[in-house]
Amino acid sequence: MTDIFEVMKSRRSVRIFRGDDVPDGDIRKIIEYAVTAPSGSNQQPWKFMVIKDRALKNSMAERVNRKLSAVRDNIKSAKAGEHFRSYLQYLTFFKDAPVVICVLTQPYRSVFENILQKYMPEAEKEEQALVDASIQSVSAAVQNLILAAQAMGYGTCWMTAPIIAQKDIEELLGVDEPWHLTSVVPLGRPGAPQKNFSSRKPLDEVLVFKK
Repeated sequence: MTDIFEVMKSRRSVRIFRGDDVPDGDIRKIIEYAVTAPSGSNQQPWKFMVIKDRALKNSMAERVNRKLSAVRDNIKSAKAGEHFRSYLQYLTFFKDAPVVICVLTQPYRSVFENILQKYMPEAEKEEQALVDASIQSVSAAVQNLILAAQAMGYGTCWMTAPIIAQKDIEELLGVDEPWHLTSVVPLGRPGAPQKNFSSRKPLDEVLVFKK
């Protein structure tokens, strides 16, 4: 059995993929592990739309590029424009992966959250920001997805930038309310040597004990 800690340490964000097909059976297994994630009130507010059709992937990228062009045309600062252009290569590479997984979620509130919304004093509502449980839940599922893929020898990249064209992509894919696109995950065999693990902040900088 693959060591889960080794999978976590060896995972990298992959942006170059080989053209090998990913068998549907492998995709099903990856999603089977994705949906073991915890979710608020066990609502499991997720769906996974698997895109293999090249024309459809290209259409998704075209919609992202149209949104990016509108942003670019509004940038007046030379420095901001330079930074913006440097990021463009990272925003639509998903189209070159053999598989693109579009992760969907739907909003929900637990019974407890509904009670809080109805009976919490108005003054306290402003101070108490309620957590979006659906986003936290689907994020746990995506983490499971990319770790399962890593364990099976596949590369992935957790992408949120394409959400700039969320409505357009939803229309293209036929996503209906109350579902919404939350992230895009390209999947395939890595097409280039894996980079070294990106540095992380020192543990003492992010870990606090209160004893």
